[in-house]
Amino acid sequence: MGGNFIMQHTTEALQALGLRDINPGTWSGSRGWSTHTGGAIIDSINPATGQRLAQVRGATPQDYEDVMASAVAAAAAWRLVPAPKRGEAVRLIEKFTGKKPKGWLGPGLTETWETLELLREAGIEYVSDWVNDDQPYEIRTSAGPLVSVPYSVELNDIPMMVIQHHESSAWLQRCKDQFDRLYFEGAGNPRVMAMAVHPYISGVPHRIKYFEAVYDYIRKQKGVWLTTGEEIYQWYAKNRW
Repeated sequence: MGGNFIMQHTTEALQALGLRDINPGTWSGSRGWSTHTGGAIIDSINPATGQRLAQVRGATPQDYEDVMASAVAAAAAWRLVPAPKRGEAVRLIEKFTGKKPKGWLGPGLTETWETLELLREAGIEYVSDWVNDDQPYEIRTSAGPLVSVPYSVELNDIPMMVIQHHESSAWLQRCKDQFDRLYFEGAGNPRVMAMAVHPYISGVPHRIKYFEAVYDYIRKQKGVWLTTGEEIYQWYAKNRW
C-alpha cells in the first residue's frame, strides 16, 4: 500500500518532495539535475515489500561530460583562493593557545608530500600521523629531523564504534589484549600504547564504564607510565636507542 502511494503521488507530502514516476539520477554541480533523457531506467525497490517505489534515470555520456565540465570549473575557482603562508597554521595555533605547539596530529591523519617538511620548518618537533609502530622513531626531512610518536586507529573509538559498530564491551577486551602484549614486549624495550577517544563517543553513559575499566586495569600493572604524546617525545629525545 505504501509503495503504491509513493508511485502514484497520492499525498501532498510526496508531491512536495518532487518525486515522480521517473526521476533524474545525475547531479552535475551548478548545472543541477540532468535533463538528458537517454539514460537507462532503473527501478527503485522497497526492500521491505519488494514493490517498486519509483524509477530513476541513469546517466548518459553527456551527463559525464557535464560533471567533468563542472569539476574543471570548480578547480579553476579553487586555484584563485590564496594559499596560506608557510607556517601559518602553526602560528595561528600559537596565537590562539598562547603556546607554540611541539607536536602535530593532522586532520584525519592526512598529509601531503610536503607536510613533514613544512611542519619541521615551522618548528614542529614530533608528529603522530604515522600509525605504523609501537615505538617512537626519527623521520628525516630537509629542514631537520622529526620524531614519530605512536598513535592508533585500532584503539580508536571512531573506527571501532562509529564505523565498525562494535559492542561497547569490545573496547575493554581489545585494550586489555593490546596492553598485555605490549607489556610483555616492553619488558626489555619500551612500548607505547596509544588510545584515541572522544568524549561524545566513549563518554556516553553506555560506554564510559568500559573506558574507566581500561584505566583501572592498566594502573594495576607495575612500571606503566600514563603520559602524553609530548612527554613521550621528550623522553625519547633524551633516551634514543
